Parts: sequence; structure tokens; C-alpha cells
Amino acid sequence: MNPRCLIDGEEAVFLLKKDGYDEYICPKCSLSFVHPQPKAEWLRDEVYSLESGYQRNKVVDLSKEKESKRYGRPLDYMAKHKPNGLFLDVGCSSGQVMYWANKRGLNPSGVEINKRTADMARENGFPVFNGFLKDSNFSKNSFDTAFLGDVIEHVNNPREFIGEVKSFIKPDGLVVISTPNVNCFWSKTTLWLYRIFNIPWTSATPPYHLFQFSYENLNILMNEFDFKPEKVFYLPPPSLMYEIGSLHLYKEYKNNKTIKNWLYMMFAFGLYTVVYGLNWIKFVFIKKDFQMTVVYSLNK
Repeated sequence: MNPRCLIDGEEAVFLLKKDGYDEYICPKCSLSFVHPQPKAEWLRDEVYSLESGYQRNKVVDLSKEKESKRYGRPLDYMAKHKPNGLFLDVGCSSGQVMYWANKRGLNPSGVEINKRTADMARENGFPVFNGFLKDSNFSKNSFDTAFLGDVIEHVNNPREFIGEVKSFIKPDGLVVISTPNVNCFWSKTTLWLYRIFNIPWTSATPPYHLFQFSYENLNILMNEFDFKPEKVFYLPPPSLMYEIGSLHLYKEYKNNKTIKNWLYMMFAFGLYTVVYGLNWIKFVFIKKDFQMTVVYSLNK
């Protein structure tokens, strides 16, 4: 029996298999997701652990890292509407966003399941809980803002997760979610490349991204918890080299160096390059794009 969609309960249909994981999609709201979902403890211990080398490129001296364009505008928005507020960064990594938030006068705390990066954030003077949000020792209903930067797509139960986040913010608080938007030119076009030419879909990256949201279905989920969207910011997809690397075709070619595999790889790279260029041209006229950051407030 096929799994049910987390958002609307519809029976999902099989979409694709990638890296040994099955991806399904809801025919009603277009949420795509991995099924079966891995356990949260396995993700913590195997995927995002110290031993796995996850985020091994992080540095302790946060002043040496350039501020991300993805987070600058949302942080400005939070600092304007909740000046000097208590700021909770869920999935804070080594503390880059907390560092930039602090520069804007916000008072940050963080939650991070990776011990190495949690310790790095602590070395920068930020209070960080190493573990899951639900187990943290922060006071309930105490934060003015909560920031979920590239987190919701990684958790195996987004509905439960949003409920946990809501319990930590004040009744007039803001929640900011940054996650890929699959209802955009880039994701929809590359999905068609998979369906027509069987070129792997780069938007699916299991076991890291377990859910693929759109602005529309994310709003449906957030509305369940009385959140309404206040503002949305968009950015194009990552670099072309990153997207081409996510195809994993070069790895397959190295394992089986045939003319057929080489031609298929070059064909896929060429199509992705064309679509990537078209996406940049489109972005000049249509700002809705791959990376979305949505500011939500609680309905009063």
C-alpha cells in the first residue's frame, strides 16, 4: 500500500528511486517525500554525526565567513519587527546565523544535533543545546523569533517538528523557514528531464532531504498551527557545479567507463547547463525561484 501524504492525507504515488531510497509524490498538493522514513536517531548517529564528517568545512572563527545572501534579508526583517528579541536558531550548526543575528541586536540561542558544530557555536559564546529540539532545556513560549534554516526538509516528521517549534515561541512570535521550493522552474524542469530522459532529479537528495516542499503546501502545513505567511524571499538554486555533482553520474562513469555512459553523462550535463542558464534569465523577470525563505506570524 502506498504511503499517505503528510499534509492532506492523499495516497501518494511512486515518483523515483535515488541512492537506494524511494521517493513518492502527492497528486493533490505535490509534496514529495522519502518512504519509508529513516528514524531520527539513525539520522543523528549516522548521517549528521561527528564520525560521518557532516559539515566538516565549518570554522570556529565566524568573523571569517561571509554573510549568506539567503539569510541577510530575513534577519533584517526579524531585527526590524522584533528588535533585541530572543532568537532561536534550530539546526544552528557552528553558529553562523546566530553570529549575524547578534550583529543585528538579536539575542540568539541554538539547537544542534551535531556535537562538533554545536561545540564550535559554544566557543563563540552562544548558548547551544546539543540534541533534538523537543529535549532542549529552553523555556517554552519564551522566544520572539525562531529560525529554521535548511532544517524542515531534513526532519522525518515535519508536522510534529512545527508543533515543537511553536511551543517555544511567544504568542506574537515569528517563525522563519528556509527550504527549497520544488514548485519553481528549476525543479519542475529538471523533474521532466528525469521523466523523459531518466536523468536523476537533483532536487531529491536522500537521506538528507526527506521532504520536498513548495510555497503552497508549506503554507497548508503552517496554517494547521495558526501560522500565516508575512513575507517570502527567493533565491536561485546552488551553483551549476553543485547541481551537476548531485546527479552522481560522474561517479557512475568512473565505476563503469564505457562510451555509452560517457555520452549519457555529457548529454545530462549539457541539458542541465541549458536549463540552469534559462533559470537565470527567468529570474530577471520572475522572482519566484528554487530557494525560498518564508516569514510566518501567528494568527491572533
